[in-house]
Amino acid sequence: MSRGRKRSPASRVKKDRARNAQKSSTLEQTEPKVCGEIMKKVHDMGGRREEFGPIDRSDHQIEDWERLADAVNIVLNAKGHKTTDEMRRAIESLDGYREMGYYERWAAAAELLVVEKGLLTKEEIDARAAELEQRWRGE
Repeated sequence: MSRGRKRSPASRVKKDRARNAQKSSTLEQTEPKVCGEIMKKVHDMGGRREEFGPIDRSDHQIEDWERLADAVNIVLNAKGHKTTDEMRRAIESLDGYREMGYYERWAAAAELLVVEKGLLTKEEIDARAAELEQRWRGE
């Protein structure tokens, strides 16, 4: 297309369809498949309400550790140590995903990413958690 010329709406639609078809075929090639269907991840529970029961929509008091888990994730993001996609992958890869609460998932995934990226070791995290536990108990 030359500069200054506008594309017609029909040509834009045609080009958009071609681009979307290309994206769609790329997605189909990269997504894992099971028996010819795209494999669902552990968090994908759509349409299975009877398995999990109703959602508890009652308010609850946010605990200090939940605020801390949120703050850690905000700082990791602000410092460029994680991306939304990395966090999503880490959360989806957690063992016991269904048994964990929202902030438990975020804390566990943040720990996983920090260790993966070599920012801290598992031992350093465990030692600091033990220190905090002792202080919390007043020992």
